[in-house]
Amino acid sequence: MVDPGKGLRIVCSNERFAIGSWRNVHLVVTRGMLTPVDIRYTDQVHANLRTLYPEGSAVLCVIEAAKVPSTNVRAEAVRSFRESGPDTLCCAIVLEDQGFRGVAVRSALSTIFLVSRRPCPCCIFKETAEAVAWTLTRIADSVDERTALLEAVAQLRSTPYAH
Repeated sequence: MVDPGKGLRIVCSNERFAIGSWRNVHLVVTRGMLTPVDIRYTDQVHANLRTLYPEGSAVLCVIEAAKVPSTNVRAEAVRSFRESGPDTLCCAIVLEDQGFRGVAVRSALSTIFLVSRRPCPCCIFKETAEAVAWTLTRIADSVDERTALLEAVAQLRSTPYAH
């Protein structure tokens, strides 16, 4: 399912998020609190990726700044998960914050997953390497591409803001 000829493609980078794709994996790095408009934009980018990979695509999101999402953001996230389409193979979210705030945000995300009744497997991780390994088991025949996907995520995370 994975197209070996494609590397990281950066779509957008600003102070709140960076969006890209690596083969059939939609990558989102949040640097600050997303707005409902930001979520709709990431949905559009993912929809474009799904047209390139009709056999399915995955979502891998890294949350760098853990904050409990507002009611509007939670509602938009539920809508996003419900409407993302049956061709989304899995959704992995990385929340590296180990403190109380991280626990609170993981709890909010778990509630969003539960309420949205996603038809694909969704999981929240504390480390990017775990999320990458889990994602690859759902989109590829092997996890041989782990290093390449980890490098793509690291590169997206270090992308400077576009002004």
